[in-house]
Amino acid sequence: MASIPTAASLPEPYSTESNPLLVPGGIDGRDSAHLATLPLTDHSETGEVLSDSSRLALTGYALFVGLVIALSSVQFGYHNGELNTPKEALTHCDLTDPARVGGGAGNYLPTLPPCLPMSDMTFSFVTSIFTLGGLVGSLLAPTLADRWGRKTATVGNNILYILGSLAMGLAVNVPWLLAGRFLVGVGCGVSIVVNPMYLTEIAPRPWRGSFGLLNQMGIVCGLLFTQTLGYFLNNVPGWRLVLSMGILLSVLQLFLIIFCVESPQYLAAQAGNDIKARASLCRLRGTMDVDRELATWQNVAQKARLLPGSLGDDRSPIATTFPTTATVAAPASSTLGLGTLFRSKLYRKPLLLALLMQSVQQWSGINTVFFYSTVILSAIFPGREGILTVLINVFNLIATIVSVSLVDRLGRRPLLLGSMVGMAGALLVLALSIQFPTPAVSLVGLFMVVGTFAVGLGPLSFLLSVELVDIRATATVSALGLAANWISNFTVSSLFLLLNKSMGGWVFILFSAILLGAGLVVYKFVPETRDKTTQEIWRDMGLIK
Repeated sequence: MASIPTAASLPEPYSTESNPLLVPGGIDGRDSAHLATLPLTDHSETGEVLSDSSRLALTGYALFVGLVIALSSVQFGYHNGELNTPKEALTHCDLTDPARVGGGAGNYLPTLPPCLPMSDMTFSFVTSIFTLGGLVGSLLAPTLADRWGRKTATVGNNILYILGSLAMGLAVNVPWLLAGRFLVGVGCGVSIVVNPMYLTEIAPRPWRGSFGLLNQMGIVCGLLFTQTLGYFLNNVPGWRLVLSMGILLSVLQLFLIIFCVESPQYLAAQAGNDIKARASLCRLRGTMDVDRELATWQNVAQKARLLPGSLGDDRSPIATTFPTTATVAAPASSTLGLGTLFRSKLYRKPLLLALLMQSVQQWSGINTVFFYSTVILSAIFPGREGILTVLINVFNLIATIVSVSLVDRLGRRPLLLGSMVGMAGALLVLALSIQFPTPAVSLVGLFMVVGTFAVGLGPLSFLLSVELVDIRATATVSALGLAANWISNFTVSSLFLLLNKSMGGWVFILFSAILLGAGLVVYKFVPETRDKTTQEIWRDMGLIK
């Protein structure tokens, strides 16, 4: 993990003596008064064009903040798969089997039951209620993120993770377990909306794609962590430790986030927060010359508010020139509601595309692999399903790392389209190998499905939902997209076992067909967003001239 830059490690221009932003209290305390005396442009007298701080190299501090934010994504991935591997130890109390009891039959907590017996249907409900909590959290997230800010929403959300993990780890019956799963689901729903916003808003423009993919990287690391832990702790009382681990992740993030700044783009969109926005951006960019980037954000927000089409009619295009100096008063920000988004020329199309990409992410069938990998693999490779599930998640991590390295080089469109076509082909291979039993090919098919998903459709559905709109619509579009994702997730996970029983391996043909159809829509309507401003993206979509 990147170290936190100190005053001593900074070059001379950014020492605490010359930069009030780095003096304790220099952002929110009394020393922030010095900022009022700083000119919003260092070039107003010479007429020199302002440098664009959004194109500066990535600083160690910005990377540190991004990694701390991604800890919430780790929680999402962890809780998404925490019930998979320890299922047998959780639901079956065979204390005579040494494999089910860690260190002997007397090693479980005497005040708690060694397991929570339940039917497969009840276990499916316990698994699925996580998605219901996620839906609730996703719908709450825009209000939390815009009222409290990205950082404060992240801090408060950890309370849900701690309470939910405690309830699951100390569960004495199924209702306790259900309550815990619902609470961590709400927390994950908030995180999966707030994190992509927070990450893209702090990133320099050339690094925006890689930072956005830190969200998916965190999810994948969480999945790998929980599957590995579950493999070794699939016993009594090991399953309780697996379900309690979210507490440690929350404590770690709560400590590290003390050293993180609020999103400067969020602050710039709030009336009267210019000084705080500038302070935050200077800290992230490692320079005082940030006025052009601030001016761009403020200009987009201001013109979007003044554009008649943004409020429901399509009469005039948005202006595309940016001021060379920042205005002192940032325009007030107000989150756009659902009705405004659907009536607006600027937001209707991006919203529909976000809903499509988030829904298709689940209708690709990917979570049938992660939710039921043990069930699928046990039928193909009896006795080896645990270690194979771990290996699939290792491969998922490797593929995600590849995606992070490519997204700002190749662009979003090639990765997304290649991912969707490749995954459709992988699902076809998986379907045929299951229907005409060929275990080795089935295993290869599972790895292909995970790999093709991880390099494109997995991370980019989140990233593009944020990049297609400006900051006024980011929270609402992200929340609605994630609501569609959760609903699709719940539907697919609830129907899969029934469909698999009635259709066998052919169920994966259905997922393949959905991917190909959605790929045609993406090819026709989704533009390349790499290294582009919101206005440039809107122009490519034909929303403005």
